[in-house]
Amino acid sequence: MKVFEYRVSSLQKTSRIFSDKIRNDPWVLFHGTAACWEKEIDAAGLKTSHFPVSLGELREIMKTFKSMNLRTDHLGSLLAWSFPEEVNGKEFREIFLASIPELAACYCDQSTAGGESTEMARGCLRDLRKWLRDKSARIEHLRRQLVDYEEARKWEEKARFMKISWSWLRREISRFVHLESRLRKLAGAGHCGVVYAFRFKRMDIPWLSGSNDTYKAYRDIPPDRIIAKARILGRGRCDHLERSQAKFHRDFLDPNTLMGAIHVQDRHRSNSRPAVVEFDREWTRAPVDPTAGVDLAERFDRDGLLLYLRQRHPELFTDVDLCEQYGW
Repeated sequence: MKVFEYRVSSLQKTSRIFSDKIRNDPWVLFHGTAACWEKEIDAAGLKTSHFPVSLGELREIMKTFKSMNLRTDHLGSLLAWSFPEEVNGKEFREIFLASIPELAACYCDQSTAGGESTEMARGCLRDLRKWLRDKSARIEHLRRQLVDYEEARKWEEKARFMKISWSWLRREISRFVHLESRLRKLAGAGHCGVVYAFRFKRMDIPWLSGSNDTYKAYRDIPPDRIIAKARILGRGRCDHLERSQAKFHRDFLDPNTLMGAIHVQDRHRSNSRPAVVEFDREWTRAPVDPTAGVDLAERFDRDGLLLYLRQRHPELFTDVDLCEQYGW
């Protein structure tokens, strides 16, 4: 295995990781991760089962948000990227790969230490604390609930409108203290991370999928596929690095390259490949804690709810466009 070392400060000038020979290899894909997993990956490769945040912990976070009827950007990304796909009733989690090392390096910095799931979990837990301390976050939550309430009524669907119990939310946040501590330690690593270069073989294609700059592996990647790694030293972000897609445009239509062969395979196996996760599947399945607060949609009809909100939260009705759209 070839080992390269870069400092974040130097990458800000060069914006290139690995030699041209590795970068341009038509059978190489890249994966960026926190340096705390370096020894494990060197010895055993990448495993679909290895994630620093368990599915149980992620689902507990989602249960809290579902009980609050709260949707944030961090939660949306968590739902989109962090939960397993399901085939024939069995769950599995995929390994994400990039066609260029600079994209993989985005998952090496401190904020993403531990991967996409940990970054989104950190963000979700910050969102819960922000709800308690920031009135504007609470008002935005109420406003979004009111819009969702109106849309649900329009489509004759069951609506929720939660008035949250502060004592309940404080207890919920206290349940996540140990998880927050673990995630902070991951983000406090002494260096940014590691980008691995994996050279795949034609026999690997059946368990690979993707296009453009993002690919997925649906089973473990053995260590003998690692041909090089780049250690990124120092603190700082790598999401500014230039992400040229020249390799993709060169290889995509060539069946003798990895990306071209995956493209041919994906085109011909659309009926048998793993189904894409529905973003709302996990949300729909999540239970609701009945002690989270009061569902005002059950207590009031529409006129009563609007009167209640106007009396207690007049700032909800400052958006002229929304007021005109929904007749508020």
